[in-house]
Amino acid sequence: TEYMGRVLSNKQMAVVLVSVSLLLLQVLPSLAQETFEISDGIYSFASDGSYFSMFIVTGAGVMVIEPINTEHSKQMLEAIQKITTEPIKYLFYSHNHWDHIKGGQVFEDVGATIIAHEDAYDWLKANPNPNVVLPDETWTGKKTMKVGKVTLELQYFGQNH
Repeated sequence: TEYMGRVLSNKQMAVVLVSVSLLLLQVLPSLAQETFEISDGIYSFASDGSYFSMFIVTGAGVMVIEPINTEHSKQMLEAIQKITTEPIKYLFYSHNHWDHIKGGQVFEDVGATIIAHEDAYDWLKANPNPNVVLPDETWTGKKTMKVGKVTLELQYFGQNH
């Protein structure tokens, strides 16, 4: 096989392919990280292009929705800190699936109060995962949160994803 004008053995070509693959694994996640302001102070965040989170800069603190996993949350925290110096006030778990909430510790470490629906809390407590932080507060039915200039309404419509 020829590579850059040189004839390579199969072993040499395999080393080149593995090296390029490892480089892509390091580079591609950073290329996929995106933060978009979708409305005044409301941001969409993706760390790998497949999971999306949201954060809201309120003027008196930041509300974060969906921590996904630790790496995603670390990257989102960095993105938030590039936009504002406001503290992270609240982190909301949308539901009890571990693949959406394993990054909660990152935000708890910076002082966020973690909030989830009571049913999600009950399930998480009954099915512990060492990578999941239990919520600090729960809610049922409807809950209204006012932080700074933003009012966020939480509503439960039954089981869904």
